[in-house]
Amino acid sequence: MPQNVSCFRRPLVLIRRRSAVASAQMISDLQLYCLRTPKGDASYMRRIICAVLLSLLAAGADAQAPTVRTGTTEVLVDVVVRDKKSKIVRDLKPEEIQVLEDGDPQTIRHFELFEGRAPGDDTGPASAAASAAALAHATPAAQAPLVRTLREATVVSVVVGSLNPEGRKSARDAVRDFIKNELRPNTFVGVFAWTYTGMQTLQGYTNDGARISEAMERVVKWTGLRKIDDADLVPDTVESATPPARTAPGPAAEIESMLATHWMEEYLDAYDASMRELLAIRGLAQAQAQLPGRKLVFLFAGGLIVHPDTVEVLKSAISAANRSNVTIYSVDTVRDIGQNLEAGRRLLAAAANSSMATQTAAINGGNRAVTPDQVVMFENAESSIRADERGNLRVLAESTGGASLPVQDLREPFRRAMEEARTHYELTYSPARSENDGRFRKIAVKVVRPGVKVFARSGYYALPLLHGEEIYPFEMATLQAINATPAPQQLDFHSDVLRFRPGSQRSQLSFACQVPVRGLSVAEDKDWAKVHVSITALIKDAQGQVVDKLSKDLPYAVPRAKADELRRGVVSFTKPFRLPPGRYSVETAAVDRDSARAGVLRSVLVVSPAPNGLAASDLVLVRRVDPAEEPHPAADPLLARGGKVVPEVSGVVDRALPGDLIFYGVGYPPLPVQKTLRATLEILSDGQPIMRSPETDVPVEANSAAPFLASMPRAKLQPGHYEAVLTLRYGDQSARSETTFVVETGESTAKQPQ
Repeated sequence: MPQNVSCFRRPLVLIRRRSAVASAQMISDLQLYCLRTPKGDASYMRRIICAVLLSLLAAGADAQAPTVRTGTTEVLVDVVVRDKKSKIVRDLKPEEIQVLEDGDPQTIRHFELFEGRAPGDDTGPASAAASAAALAHATPAAQAPLVRTLREATVVSVVVGSLNPEGRKSARDAVRDFIKNELRPNTFVGVFAWTYTGMQTLQGYTNDGARISEAMERVVKWTGLRKIDDADLVPDTVESATPPARTAPGPAAEIESMLATHWMEEYLDAYDASMRELLAIRGLAQAQAQLPGRKLVFLFAGGLIVHPDTVEVLKSAISAANRSNVTIYSVDTVRDIGQNLEAGRRLLAAAANSSMATQTAAINGGNRAVTPDQVVMFENAESSIRADERGNLRVLAESTGGASLPVQDLREPFRRAMEEARTHYELTYSPARSENDGRFRKIAVKVVRPGVKVFARSGYYALPLLHGEEIYPFEMATLQAINATPAPQQLDFHSDVLRFRPGSQRSQLSFACQVPVRGLSVAEDKDWAKVHVSITALIKDAQGQVVDKLSKDLPYAVPRAKADELRRGVVSFTKPFRLPPGRYSVETAAVDRDSARAGVLRSVLVVSPAPNGLAASDLVLVRRVDPAEEPHPAADPLLARGGKVVPEVSGVVDRALPGDLIFYGVGYPPLPVQKTLRATLEILSDGQPIMRSPETDVPVEANSAAPFLASMPRAKLQPGHYEAVLTLRYGDQSARSETTFVVETGESTAKQPQ
């Protein structure tokens, strides 16, 4: 699909040109476009991911403004030691164990054998329900007994990835065997699924084998993996949902309560499947951080996608799992390597074809504009190296102390994994190196007793915390820039927060940022011209507390022949989020990863309460409209059927560039929609109108939103300052939105590479 407004529906009204009589006379060159979605198209997605849970020590929390904690906490390491007959050794003494971090000996602060039930005391599946019922009726009188009860529990998360029918049946059969052989009164299992909207809960943590089996049957039939209506695009009047049935008192209820108390309502940055999957794993691990003991994740998947721009997210997911004492076992449901080899071949072929097209166009004197496939050519070539999705799963598992298991016979691997979860040594140490530099710290555990084998995780990433959450490695530089005094101003960039659907509880917003490449270091080799920038925005409330963090790492490359065009371009980043009404501050940092130059912007954001009737979004000056991949995250208000709106955040327009000047807006009529929504766009210069569109009907979508585009020939505007005013009418109600922009000519404006 071409990258212009023609990817949307035809214009509702094409205004014929009038003769100019005076400077104030209307020049009818404005066109309004409606943005339609086909009838019945489901446009909502789930946006809640399990991310943080209740801190048991929150009562003594520091009330000061939030900072990134760089002090090193104690490192917890689970250790399993087996003898020559593969039996677990249970009589080790502290003096027999040595811990090394990056080769340096560490001082062990705590050492304890955590021992489950002895084999002779195992309770089989037949008596599991009775034992669970007894636990359920036990009333924890205080927090300490509760924690001891949960410490006796083993929490298992079954995660089902994107599998074919055969793979789903294999996962179901494997879980059935697990229920038969390993489900004990103190074992609580939850069932989750990867969908294109993120992680979805199919069954909360339970000791009921029948409920676990039923959830796996839904996996096989692929029912229950429905797309959930997204509250971002649903008005407050229809946001209510039937509350789930309450779990009976007992350990399962306490686990559920802890996992649900601090669910962060976080939008998945779903710019590709890799991000969705990795964020889901990271969130699941973080959600279990305060549960005592060892937690297991059995991940059934054919592979794990890791792209060049999500490698650091993989590191963050591994770090979160290690910090939360979560061990991941990947279950390989792919019986041959054909699909992974084919994926690598496709990526390399795409890169080669794009490179050939570039060379052919250059030889023939063809179009030298940077095309989308050429922009991602570098990523395709590099991604082919990481296209071993099964290998990526193995890295994830082994980095958390787990392993990659074959699906053919899981009885013994399951038994061994559960045995190690129930019986292992726990030791802690405070690292001698206190700096959190984002690097991998290798852990080695040695036992002086001869003839034994030691199993422990291989290390961790030294990452600081922000409000108890792992940060991405690339965020370290941006957060340091935000905290620096005075704020660095070495890198110029622009950012803004755009307001969309208002809500009585929370309003829909979109963060937008663009960095001109002319201020970045461009690294060139014989084939590529590359830039690399990281962006982080902290949203703080009136008390200075961080309420949201928006960030992305942006490596960007084009063929070396396009280096000059790249330097005239910008790197753009947008991300949706929601906030309740109130006054906020926005602190944004951009860092050039190659030169370490940084810039920081601070602004005030006021989110007004929702009006009683008609509402209008901010009027957005559009830089370009990109084709949108399907399925797209419906929570993003800049996404419409067939296109993704990229804002021109700088507010500067080059009149010499080809194409029309485009504006984007959304109207929100009150429910139920019974009247026609009409829109008018006006351009003013020095307070005087010079262009105006006639009032035009704008269709209202099923989600009660009415998106539209308005275009005009940019060459009609002389250099200067202008104001664009959007007026909406719905019956006797009206709403108004406006924006200002500057028209310039020449090299003072940046050209976006296409």
